Amino acid sequence: MQTALNQAISSVNESNAATDSQALEKARQQLTRAEEFLDQAQTSANALRLPNQQ
Repeated sequence: MQTALNQAISSVNESNAATDSQALEKARQQLTRAEEFLDQAQTSANALRLPNQQ
């Protein structure tokens, strides 16, 4: 998760080496992957939670 966010930040920082739109698109894709990872982690956590722990 942290790696995905760091990569997204790096993509934004690299905007001088590429066009702004390319860097921002790469960052957007990486943030989307991070979001999907968090969704999967939340689903797993929910599945593992016992009914009496709510």
